[in-house]
Amino acid sequence: MMMQFDHIQIDVFIDSFRVNKLYRLDVVSSSETPIDLANIEIPAEFVNVDAILKDMPVKIYMGYYGSGTWLCFSGLVKDVSWGRTITIYCKDLMEVLRKEKTVKAFVDATPAVIMKYLLNQAGADDFIISNSKQPLKHYFVLSNQNILQAQRLMQSAWGLQWLFYREPEGQIVWQPLEETERFNSGEPVLTLEYGVNLLELVPTENSQGYLRTFMLPFLRHGQVITIIDRRYWASDVDVVITKINYIYKNDSAEMMVTWRILNS
Repeated sequence: MMMQFDHIQIDVFIDSFRVNKLYRLDVVSSSETPIDLANIEIPAEFVNVDAILKDMPVKIYMGYYGSGTWLCFSGLVKDVSWGRTITIYCKDLMEVLRKEKTVKAFVDATPAVIMKYLLNQAGADDFIISNSKQPLKHYFVLSNQNILQAQRLMQSAWGLQWLFYREPEGQIVWQPLEETERFNSGEPVLTLEYGVNLLELVPTENSQGYLRTFMLPFLRHGQVITIIDRRYWASDVDVVITKINYIYKNDSAEMMVTWRILNS
């Protein structure tokens, strides 16, 4: 995918308020946690105190003029700090799954059956859950756990390592990496090459590392990209993205990507 890496376009909407001046923006999305985070810093002048309140909906679009924008975050305001600037702390809509707590015993059930029940109880109607065959548990009890806690319990009880996240557009996903639409059968969605569109690469232990590149708002954790850096590898390397951090400050934008080598 070819993009012009200038003329950054970032559109931030907080309920009916549209941010006109942006000082700093951080959006973090990771396969290690189901909840995406966003911190927004804007000037305080000309903003009414009731324009930004807790639990207001937030949408963040990122892109470049002429190339379009992508919805990178949708969630809720969780806290607001007022001073010479306003800092708005946001969590994505997976956060609402903390509110619904369940006391229930499931007999001869699978993880998919339990999760579908919980999501339906919470009013979620757009989700995709792995249809892989899992053994029945004769007895599985939830004693006042919310859905995020229940998901962790099921991961442990069934020995699962599934991803649990919400697409910015709304769909909730609970699947093994290889089943997710993001993984795309392991086909890379992009190539990053050192000295071209890869600004920094730091391999760490266990075939993992992080990199810095231009803001690429269509990238998500769970996707596969190809890295070309002859300082470290003699051939091209395919990696899975495990964490994304979009960063905007001082009128410039970039992103930090944490990765691990595919099939390592």
